[in-house]
Amino acid sequence: MNNEIVEIVAISSVFGMPVLIALIVGIVYLLNKRSMYNVIKTMVENGHPVPPQMFERQEKGISSIGMLRNGLMCIAVGVGTALLAWAVGSLELASVASVPALVGVAYVIISVVAKKKEEAEAAKAPESTTPDC
Repeated sequence: MNNEIVEIVAISSVFGMPVLIALIVGIVYLLNKRSMYNVIKTMVENGHPVPPQMFERQEKGISSIGMLRNGLMCIAVGVGTALLAWAVGSLELASVASVPALVGVAYVIISVVAKKKEEAEAAKAPESTTPDC
């Protein structure tokens, strides 16, 4: 009887936690959206102009520096796992260590490509002509 309860709770926890985490993230997202719309509503009621930037989506994606940071962290996790596998003497664990390490290498490569693209776009963009005072 006691083992059955433990098994049921363990299985429910394993499959229920991702669902619970997704629900919490969704609720927080909706609450933030509602808060932003309440701010806009209050601005309109008080007669203040609403900047158009509030309606635009601010999803520019992750920057090249952020991708580089993520890549280096993934490589560090892979190397740490490989060192653990070496200490334990497990070839299976060493093969698992290659996954985050290779994902990290991919992030670093994407970071380099994105940085070159940002620099090329910055070179193409016309410089703003502001008068020097």
